[in-house]
Amino acid sequence: MRLVGGVPATAALLNATSWGAIRLARENSATGTLGGYILGPPNMPGPTTIFGLQLALSTAVPATVGFVGNFTPTTIALVQREGGTIETGWINDQFVRNLLTLRAELRAVLVIRRPKGLHS
Repeated sequence: MRLVGGVPATAALLNATSWGAIRLARENSATGTLGGYILGPPNMPGPTTIFGLQLALSTAVPATVGFVGNFTPTTIALVQREGGTIETGWINDQFVRNLLTLRAELRAVLVIRRPKGLHS
């Protein structure tokens, strides 16, 4: 990323299934020892990182794709056009049935200022 986009990576994004496969990867006969986990025992507590980057897991990412990027405001930002609003109220006989309607609204856009700072 630093060579292509000119910015350092700050985080990675993976599907939980992909992270599970990476976390459970074991050594093979070519490494000289058999059976050990490459990233250490899976029951070992610790931060979720990969190659020194913070890792975010998302079901929205396909299992065969991973993203690495500079997720700082200089590269990517959420710009609000209108602030968020939350409204509550009753429709028809909801008061009698002990129900409440909730509406939340936000007008925003995701701006990618440096496209070369994000890679899949």
